[in-house]
Amino acid sequence: MKKFLHEYRHFLSYPRDMRVLLITNLVYGLVMPVIEMFIGAYVMRKSDDVKMVVIYQLAVYTEYPSPFWSTAGCCNSLVSNAFTPSACCSAGSRWWS
Repeated sequence: MKKFLHEYRHFLSYPRDMRVLLITNLVYGLVMPVIEMFIGAYVMRKSDDVKMVVIYQLAVYTEYPSPFWSTAGCCNSLVSNAFTPSACCSAGSRWWS
């Protein structure tokens, strides 16, 4: 109980915006597996094929490491070596407009 109170006091020492962000991430982490279970049941009921559920689950769980690979790994270094930041920003603003 003493460790829990220490962690709680440490949590309260953060600014309000950071606490809201941390609580949001906590709720997302707790609720998302339940939602994915219901989506898997829906896919299985609609397709009557277990392979579709396996493909869906693999797709869901491969999305987690992909941003880390793309932002911190080789994609970021390849793009930053090939283009200047201003070229990337102007290309992005043209594409979204």
